[in-house]
Amino acid sequence: MARGGRGGGSRNPANQPREVQVSRKVSWLLRHGASSEGLKLGKGGYVGVADALNTRALKSLKITFEELKEVVAKNDKQRFSMIPASSLAEVPESAEEAPAQQADLTFGDDPADYLIRANQGHSIKVDTEGLLTPITREAGNVPAIVVHGTDERAWPLILKGGGLRRMTRNHIHFASGLPAGFKPLESSAVSEDAADAAPVISGMRMSSTVLIYVDINAALDKGVPFFVSENGVILTEGNEQGVLPYEFFSRVESRKKDGGVLMSDGKLPEGVVVDVEEWEKEMKNVGGKRGGRGVLTFTNALPHDALTPRATKSLRIMPLGDSITWGYINGGGSNGYRERLLSDLQSSGYTVDFVGTQKSGTMADKDNQGFPGYTISQIRGVVGGGLAFKPNVVLLHAGTNDLNRGNPSNEPDADAPRRLGLLLDDVLKSVPNAVVIVAKIIPSKQAGLNTNIKNFNNALAAIVSARVSKGSKVSLVDMNVLNQNSDLSDNLHPNAAGYAKMGDIWNAGIKAVADSIPAPA
Repeated sequence: MARGGRGGGSRNPANQPREVQVSRKVSWLLRHGASSEGLKLGKGGYVGVADALNTRALKSLKITFEELKEVVAKNDKQRFSMIPASSLAEVPESAEEAPAQQADLTFGDDPADYLIRANQGHSIKVDTEGLLTPITREAGNVPAIVVHGTDERAWPLILKGGGLRRMTRNHIHFASGLPAGFKPLESSAVSEDAADAAPVISGMRMSSTVLIYVDINAALDKGVPFFVSENGVILTEGNEQGVLPYEFFSRVESRKKDGGVLMSDGKLPEGVVVDVEEWEKEMKNVGGKRGGRGVLTFTNALPHDALTPRATKSLRIMPLGDSITWGYINGGGSNGYRERLLSDLQSSGYTVDFVGTQKSGTMADKDNQGFPGYTISQIRGVVGGGLAFKPNVVLLHAGTNDLNRGNPSNEPDADAPRRLGLLLDDVLKSVPNAVVIVAKIIPSKQAGLNTNIKNFNNALAAIVSARVSKGSKVSLVDMNVLNQNSDLSDNLHPNAAGYAKMGDIWNAGIKAVADSIPAPA
């Protein structure tokens, strides 16, 4: 039986009310998945309603125009705006001018006449003109309260990393007040007065147990920009590193009984040390994604219905990729990362069976699905043979050969993330219950290639998030932590030490999602 969500009910999309399913699907499309669905966000983040309804994501639920209008009008967080297409001839200069246009929603029944957008929360790039209003003293719109909610698990990581981070999102989210029903630290009574609550609560959940109040005036004085969305959410990009430093935390409270004040006046608690390098290592090992709540581990990123506590100890693993998966070391073959991974898993009590149509190395179990020299598209052509073994874990490291060919016009470098997404979809279609762990690929000794690799790796979080949002069990690990000077045997391939590091990272990735791995079919 699937495990329930925080409120005790199942978060299985199929068990949710129709309006919730529609809202979640539309939210994913407009905030995260537009590019993967072939949509280009226009000025102010708008897309054509007819185009949106024609995407695979919305067609999968057979969402109608009437349902779309209803979810825009009734969404409790006012996540969406819909306007007549004709009204965007001149984009509003700020979000404050946009709400009046929403009133025209009652006119007409042709979706081709309308545009829709998400008001905030994007992980994809969007033209913010007309979407967000800058917060400035000159405009007189600096809120009295700016607060972000998190929990005790994330709070130490936030401090270690030096503050709140936007991670894969474009902004860090805040509320301009507490939700109705929250109990402030100083009060023993729970207020039910919705009039005292922020108009829309984003940047926290009702389950948030740690409240971070921000001195927005001090942050503005230091040049940190803030914005307000059309639906009243406070947003910031942070500083140049995408961080809102802890020095702007005016007060941090725990809502738990006897929790007290955790921090005040931007001063670190006694004994706490900021260690960004160590924070980065921790985040890379667990595949952290969002800055709002500090960290999303693999299992946090997966749908709750996917987390049935099976905790199988029997792993049928398909290593998938190119020569790095096959185990090439300058001068010949090797056991690659599989040797260390096998040792790591067996020492933890796992039974491991590597599967695939390829064989390499000197191990007793030589099986893998690594094809030296193959590009992503070529791997798509041969992946089926390995998937026939029905793995319950797939480890995907691919893309190096795509990025090392001089940017051919038929398969340009910039399109490599999309091609990887197609390969990922092929895998998920064949083994939908398997866990697929995608890797940010290792670095190279070639400076130009490393630039391509960085761009490719930066796109992978959105590729993974798009599949997770649709219910697939996909996660992300970072192999780019290998040292290009000490962990490579040539320009492209790891040496023994590099492969050992890869094995350890795969091991950590597998254990992070252990509860979501089904028994082998």
